[in-house]
Amino acid sequence: MTWLLLIFQFYLGSIFTPRADTLKLVFAGDIMQHKEQLSAALIKGRSPGKSSSYDYSEYFTHLKKILSGADLRVANMETTFSGGEFSGYPTFASPESLLEESFKSGFNLFLTANNHICDKGKRGLEYTISAYEKRGIPYTGISKDSATRSGTNPYITTIKGFKIAILNYTYGTNGIKVPQPYLVNLLDSTKIEEDVRSAQSANCDIIIAAVHWGSEYVLQHNLHQKRWNNLFRRLGVRYIIGSHPHVPQDYIIERDKDGRGEAVTIFSLGNLISNMSAPYTRLGMIVTLKFTKREGEVILLEPQLDYVWTTRPGEIGSNYSVVPVNSFREGSVSYRSKAHFDNMMKYYTGFTNDR
Repeated sequence: MTWLLLIFQFYLGSIFTPRADTLKLVFAGDIMQHKEQLSAALIKGRSPGKSSSYDYSEYFTHLKKILSGADLRVANMETTFSGGEFSGYPTFASPESLLEESFKSGFNLFLTANNHICDKGKRGLEYTISAYEKRGIPYTGISKDSATRSGTNPYITTIKGFKIAILNYTYGTNGIKVPQPYLVNLLDSTKIEEDVRSAQSANCDIIIAAVHWGSEYVLQHNLHQKRWNNLFRRLGVRYIIGSHPHVPQDYIIERDKDGRGEAVTIFSLGNLISNMSAPYTRLGMIVTLKFTKREGEVILLEPQLDYVWTTRPGEIGSNYSVVPVNSFREGSVSYRSKAHFDNMMKYYTGFTNDR
């Protein structure tokens, strides 16, 4: 009887247990670098014109639990890089040490198609691309020229037997003309269709659009986002992750008749880290998408949303840091002031109570 039970349990397990590894993809919001962040990261006594003079080691230390075990960890890098003459808003140019620390902390793909990517013109694009490539750090959204774009867009990678395509676009570049021969992936229906068809022709299992769009500081998506979202869906793109508003926005999770995930749109993840202080700009989301395969079919498991909060120097440490809201609520991270905790909870509950 015992052997029969073991055989029966093995048979059931072979039906309901995924036959392939579960794929885990993490998407985070905007990594920004305002003037105040540059000042806080500058090591005392060091030259402000050298990348090595800036310490970002506190930025992502509290995200280890969320990032650990993920196969692809993606963030929107909303700044250019420079070998010196660093600057914040309105024209961003950051030390390469920010990129190095972001990569070291676990992020292994950076989105670069955003409205600030041309802030420093041709020289800025050239230096930014070099910063990624000389370190072997994956990025997508910008290209050296049309020949390079055709070979690297969409960004395609294979992990655990899943072939994944990431398509990254921005609504614009703040009115700055993209300097030739460089290319920035702009929202263009013809180009988007070409990219989607390319991903489909490559037999990608999962196609994800990462889009820089929407109205800044508004908690709900607008008509512009809705129209582009509808276009992606018509083309067969079922997973869409948004950035740019600098605040989290509403999201859509669609399920089939059996309750399994079919499609996800996160209209905006908000900021990951910044010095912004407008309402909800310190609150962000990190979304984890998990996939498995059953009988050759790719299945989306229940998406996971983690809310994070940007702390300022002196609140829990000496520099800025991104902390999961649950770490504060559970007591694993503590504020030095109850007023800071209450401020965070005001925005966290204000956003989540409306979902």
